[in-house]
Amino acid sequence: PEVAEAVRIRDAFAPHTLFVPGCGGGFHATYGSMGLALFSLALYDARDQIERMIDTLNRASCVRARVYAQANIAPFFFIGDDIAFKGRTMFSLQVLRELFFPYLKRMCEPLVNAGIKVIFHTDGYVMEIVDDLLDCGVAGLNPLEPLAGNDIAQLKRRYGKNLILVGGMDCSQLLPLGSVEDVRRGTKQLLRDAGHGGGLFIGSSSEIVPTTPVENILAFYEACHEYGRYPLQV
Repeated sequence: PEVAEAVRIRDAFAPHTLFVPGCGGGFHATYGSMGLALFSLALYDARDQIERMIDTLNRASCVRARVYAQANIAPFFFIGDDIAFKGRTMFSLQVLRELFFPYLKRMCEPLVNAGIKVIFHTDGYVMEIVDDLLDCGVAGLNPLEPLAGNDIAQLKRRYGKNLILVGGMDCSQLLPLGSVEDVRRGTKQLLRDAGHGGGLFIGSSSEIVPTTPVENILAFYEACHEYGRYPLQV
């Protein structure tokens, strides 16, 4: 029933909007169920129980991933697990490599085998874990918050067409607080940094907050259409 509903939504919005199914991988759901403080203590005092929770929730997510891989209703699948703050990851690389990346890889496997590209979402800083994510089978990153320390130009230079970049436009300061001209300049710079050669799904670096002026949203939209055509006009 879930896939049938997803197909109905996909067809209702086509061809102008691409519907991308997705879900979490179980890690965020685990620490979210108890809060970061208790989760962090449990990593030391109740490690086996934490691993069982992550494994159980991830297995359910893997079932969903396999179902969507078999149905193959969209070229992308979205996996969201917040694992980073501004400037650093929420947990040590050791913890992520023991308790997060193996489960993410298990979930990505049926999707990758079906030729579906996985877009991974986490807010915060991701520069030091990109290679780990690629090793898991991730093909794209979202939302690439610039104020968290992410350098989209560097990502484009290093990974080229091997990494889909989704987002990149600051929605915490520039869009809500900048002028129309600020927004247009920011859009052009983002296209210069990461738009050449394809692979950029330009968008906001998280949800556009309700206090964002409508004229700034329109300026962003219009600048994307004006300057985002190939060959790039920036």
